[in-house]
Amino acid sequence: MILETLLIIGILIGFLNSRSTTLADRALSGQYFIEGKSSFLNLLTAILMFLGMISTFAIIIWGFIYLTWYFSVIGLILSIVFSQKNLIGKLMPFKDTIHIIMNVLVVGINAYLWIVKLIS
Repeated sequence: MILETLLIIGILIGFLNSRSTTLADRALSGQYFIEGKSSFLNLLTAILMFLGMISTFAIIIWGFIYLTWYFSVIGLILSIVFSQKNLIGKLMPFKDTIHIIMNVLVVGINAYLWIVKLIS
């Protein structure tokens, strides 16, 4: 039951993060980027945002491979419901620090889910 819960939470966080990033990008005419204080931090942020995007897709694939298909579908439906304007959608786009935290969480959940199933 823990893996199913992590799957749904991972899909939810990843979907909300991508939706918020898309809205921030639209608001800035396609120029959204989180600026760091150095070029290393800019590179690290860009890599983290890329890994977050890939991890969201990988979590959905993981759910279809290792669990039954409906857990991934439940996660996607909940993500769409939560991103509506009358729920979490009214808070979007999130701040840059929230985007970074959400990316770290999605990458961490993705890594945990894949490692648990590949080891066992």
